Amino acid sequence: MAGLSLFSYSVFAQCPPGDVVLANQAAVNNFKNQYPNCTVFDGALTVGGGPGNSNITNLNGLSNLTSIDELVIFRNPSLGNLNGLANLTAVGSLEISTNAKLVNLNGLNNIANVPDDLIINANAGLKNLTGLNALTTVVGALEITNNPLLSSLSALAALSSVDGIEISSNAALLNLTGLNGITTVAGDVLIMSNNKMTSLAGLNNLSSVGGELALELNPKLTNLTALSNLHTIGIGGLGIADNATLVSLNGLQGLTTLQGDLGIELNPFLTNITFLSGLTSVGGGLEIELNAKLANLNGLQNITTIGFDLAISTNALLKNLNGLAGVTTIGGSVEIELNPLLTSLAGLSNLSSVGLDFDVFDNDALLNVNGLNGLSTVPGSLGIEQNLILANLNGLSGITSVGGDLIIGFNNALNNLTGLSNLTAIGGGLEMEFNLALTNLTGLNDLVSVGADVDIFSNPALTSLEGLNNLATVGLDFAIEQNLALTFCATEAVCTYLHNGGVIEFFNNAGGCNTEAQVLDACDRLGRSLSYSGQLQGTVPEFKQDSKTTIYPNPTEGIVQVKVGKGLGGLVRLIDINGQVLEQQEIGEGLRFDLSTRPAGFYWLDIRFEDGSRSRERVVKK
Repeated sequence: MAGLSLFSYSVFAQCPPGDVVLANQAAVNNFKNQYPNCTVFDGALTVGGGPGNSNITNLNGLSNLTSIDELVIFRNPSLGNLNGLANLTAVGSLEISTNAKLVNLNGLNNIANVPDDLIINANAGLKNLTGLNALTTVVGALEITNNPLLSSLSALAALSSVDGIEISSNAALLNLTGLNGITTVAGDVLIMSNNKMTSLAGLNNLSSVGGELALELNPKLTNLTALSNLHTIGIGGLGIADNATLVSLNGLQGLTTLQGDLGIELNPFLTNITFLSGLTSVGGGLEIELNAKLANLNGLQNITTIGFDLAISTNALLKNLNGLAGVTTIGGSVEIELNPLLTSLAGLSNLSSVGLDFDVFDNDALLNVNGLNGLSTVPGSLGIEQNLILANLNGLSGITSVGGDLIIGFNNALNNLTGLSNLTAIGGGLEMEFNLALTNLTGLNDLVSVGADVDIFSNPALTSLEGLNNLATVGLDFAIEQNLALTFCATEAVCTYLHNGGVIEFFNNAGGCNTEAQVLDACDRLGRSLSYSGQLQGTVPEFKQDSKTTIYPNPTEGIVQVKVGKGLGGLVRLIDINGQVLEQQEIGEGLRFDLSTRPAGFYWLDIRFEDGSRSRERVVKK
């Protein structure tokens, strides 16, 4: 704001021009002597703030000032008070930071209005805000941060209007008493990392927040009862995260409008979210993650639409999704993962539309995917992976198309694909891998086109490719590998593909499917290439690998070093021929796996990049 007058007149001739820095006590003292008639300073005035700590102990040399456009009092370890500012009645913006001996703000007693931001930060000895008792309005943001001895905001009792609030990292602050005059905040309200705060008392009259309401990292906050008058949160959303003793959302029962995200994460003692029952929609995404004692989602039952993503992840006691029974539309992706006691998706039975991906991943107790019957299409990718006792996909019977990849992998009990019987088109690739009990592909009989790869890999009980009979188009690679019981590959679609010049990578399957020659011989014996009426398109030169990934030595007798040259983060998993994940590591420098104690044979490095792309590399242990 420097250089912009807040007032109807200014006295340039009586004050120094432009911005001024008073770096030491002598400079402060000389200000009044040099400019005795300067009362209205129309620039930025910084007291202290030099490269080292100043020796300023008092501000008496500024006692003639009544108005300052921008005032910064910064890095003055010996400054004991602000009494020299007693005549100050107007300030455009105000910052008081890193003044270790200040215990209060006496000297600012005549400030009623701050047209820009008010920042009080990192004042090690500050115990209260006495001196701001006349303050009624902060047109910008009020930021009170990193003041370890600050125990009270009661001096702000007259404050009735503020654009944004941040109260964070004030280790001694117990509550927010002093903010009771605030009813609406156009911007954000951020209450974070206040180690002794037990309640939000002081926000009792807050009715709406236009930006984000963040309640995070307050380890002694047990409830939200002070928010009982809150009814509206804007596009910034509501984040309730990492509050170590929070047991209830009591106080949010009046919340009816949420235009942004709703995130409830890392609250280890939160047992229920029933007090969110006033919500009928979430304008942004909904994330319920890492809440160790949350057993259900009751409280969300009146929500019908979610604007962006839905993520339900890593909730150790969550058994069902019944609280989402009202949801019909999700604008983004759905991610249901790492909920070890989740047995059912039936709570999603009214869901009819998703905007992008749908992933069900690593839910150890999930019995089926019933509840997804209302979905007819997934515009993005559909992934069903690492659900250990999932036996079938019957809940997917309504799906006719998948816009991205279809990935069915690491589901140890999955024995059939009949739930996919209405699927006709996959826009991306088809990956069927490491499903230990899968014996056939029946269920894919209506599948006509795959836009990218077809990869049937390491399904040890798979005996036949029957189910791919109507596949007419494969856009990219076609690989059938490591299916140790697979003896029949001569389906009509496969035979026609080979006779039309396409290449399929056959590797380490059972006899009859172990080489292209074996499959062609079976095709000719069955006359399959003549009876199939379709024209299967696509060519595959070789098994897909990432040319930028280097593995050495390979073959190896022990250590194998991996250099991933794609420039992305991600995860590399070492997998044996039975589909068991033996080890996993993050992509990074010095990535290596030790196979010295493992049996000789083939292994795979499954590389999953953070952008969603994947690569698989073969390793031979001698």
